[in-house]
Amino acid sequence: MNPEVTNKNRTRRLRKKLRIGEFAEMGCQIDIRLSSTEAWDQTLDHLITFVEHRQMAFGGGGDEKTIRGFVTKIGRGTLTETDRSDLLAWLENQSHLEAFKVSPLLDAHYPETWPEEWQ
Repeated sequence: MNPEVTNKNRTRRLRKKLRIGEFAEMGCQIDIRLSSTEAWDQTLDHLITFVEHRQMAFGGGGDEKTIRGFVTKIGRGTLTETDRSDLLAWLENQSHLEAFKVSPLLDAHYPETWPEEWQ
């Protein structure tokens, strides 16, 4: 379902249930490449600690040199640009990362609306 197309003539209550319009919940996709395989467990633990401390949640995984997933708020709510900036700053301070990318804020419930590079 494309929320932009289906948002016509929906009641406030239905928009809330569908999490569209003013009730859309945003998050961001992250893609991390590690410089060594030994740092994977430690990096994932630190990432989860960081996001949980800020009332965010991480869902994802990876292999021995990559971590990829989605970060959003715990429960109902949406990430803000400040949350995204804090995540970027944290990633920039991790010396054992080879590279990383953080998407712009994306609709957490409708991934079909994401740019192709983040799907």
